[in-house]
Parts: sequence; structure tokens; C-alpha cells
Amino acid sequence: MDIPSHKIMQIRTSTVTINEVDFTYLSIGSGSLIVCIHGFPDTAYSFIPVMRMLANQGYRVVAPFQRGYFPSGTAKDNNYSLLALAKDILDFISVLNEKKAIVIGHDWGSLAAQIAATIAPEKITKLVLVSIPPYPQLKFSAKQIKYFWYICFFQIPWLADKLLPIKNYAFLDWLYKSWSPGWSAYGDQLTLVKKSFATSGPSAALAYYRQLHKAPIKLMKNNLSVPTITIIGELDGCVDTLSITAGILRCSREFQYEVFPNVGHFPHCESPDQFFSVVLKFIAQEV
Repeated sequence: MDIPSHKIMQIRTSTVTINEVDFTYLSIGSGSLIVCIHGFPDTAYSFIPVMRMLANQGYRVVAPFQRGYFPSGTAKDNNYSLLALAKDILDFISVLNEKKAIVIGHDWGSLAAQIAATIAPEKITKLVLVSIPPYPQLKFSAKQIKYFWYICFFQIPWLADKLLPIKNYAFLDWLYKSWSPGWSAYGDQLTLVKKSFATSGPSAALAYYRQLHKAPIKLMKNNLSVPTITIIGELDGCVDTLSITAGILRCSREFQYEVFPNVGHFPHCESPDQFFSVVLKFIAQEV
């Protein structure tokens, strides 16, 4: 995939096989490991600005392309369940010869990271959840159910696969505008997402939604035992921010959250400096 050289300077690209899937990942820096997990519709490239800033603070930062997102490979067994995504994170940490890591997860990456931390809390020292809060705090209000209409649309086996590519994935442009109404500079990022989908097709990404029925709900209802912060955008058009905030406020004082004003569903892209500042302060805190 061709992207401007100034956007990948100092970023290394590598490939590793985990759970019979060939994962491509970006990496930069050295030190304690931070793993960044993207969501939908997105790729690892969106983390590059934040990766550079964290690497400059003495961290080894990596961002894999999730299974099914080119240039990573697809799952031979067609397993795109949340449990599979969570195990990918844990095994990725091990393959990098690390015993533990800080994990930053956005959207689907947030859900996968939560499950990974529940399965093996000894391997995840801290969690940064972006746009999707801990599952017990995700309140399915009437507004939230309305926001999730696209999930129902994605369940139709052939229709979404056929309609998404129309007019160069124009549906994704609509999603970005709806989910981040105050962000106009998303063009370069979305171009990379479209190139990824155009190469591998949208079916794998859609399979994430179609396998939601496999989600380990009982596991997800457990309270997280690792230090966690949730970062959400005030203008997020994908989640009911007010409902989420109300749920978070009912949590223990140990749970932290930040609401970014005038920011939508992609806080790490829309306000990278603010995102970096909040994350750095959080991960520097003593446990």
C-alpha cells in the first residue's frame, strides 16, 4: 500500500504469524511496550502520530492491522469473534518477546482489549479504551440503539458486501461525517481504509459484526481489574456519550475517563496532541 513517505518516516513495518493469520504491524521506538489496536472503519495507520509522540517518551509502540484488514491476512477458519481478537492481542505481546504491555484500543480494539485484560490481566498493565467504554458501563439507551442501526444492516449476508464498495466506498465517507461531525480532515485516513478494503474486500470487517453473537458476554460483564481510562468524544455520533458518562460516574473512583470537547469518534486522530497528553499522564501514574 502506497502512503506518503513523510507519514511513515521512522515507522517500521513487519509481519508475524499468530493463530494462523499473517499480521502486518507498525512499530517505532524502544522501551516498555504499548500496543495500539484499531477499530472500524480504520487501520493501524491512524495511530502513527500518537505512536511517534509516545516513542519520543521512551516507549516501544506497535500497531497491528487486525485480522482481515489488509495488509494483514484473513482468517482461514473465518473466525472474527471478539474472543479471537482478544487472543490475538495476548499472543501478539508474547510473539514480541514481551511479558506484558499497555494496550490502547479504539472501537473494536477497545472491546477486544477489555476481553484480553479479563482473560490475562497479568499481561496487560494498563488499558486505554477509546470511544467504547468498559462493557458494564455501555448503556443501551434508545439513542444508542438508534446509533447502532448499521450493525443490523451489516448482518445481511450479501447486501452490505455489495453496497459498501459502491462509489468508492461512499458509505464510509457518510459514516465518518456522521460519527465525527466536527472533523473535516479525515480524507487521508479514509483513503487508506478504502485502499485496505479494496484489496481484501469488506467481508472480513463485516464478519466482526456478524459474529457478535459469539461474544463472551459473561466474561465481558466482569469488572476490569487493571487500571483503565476511557477517552470519548463529546460529538461522537456512534455512541450515546451522555449515557456512557452516566455509567462511568457510577463506577469506583479508581476508574478514569476523559471527554474531549468538539471531538467525535476518533479522538486519537482528531485531537492527537490532547490524546497523547492524557495517555502519557495516565500511563505514568504509579499503580
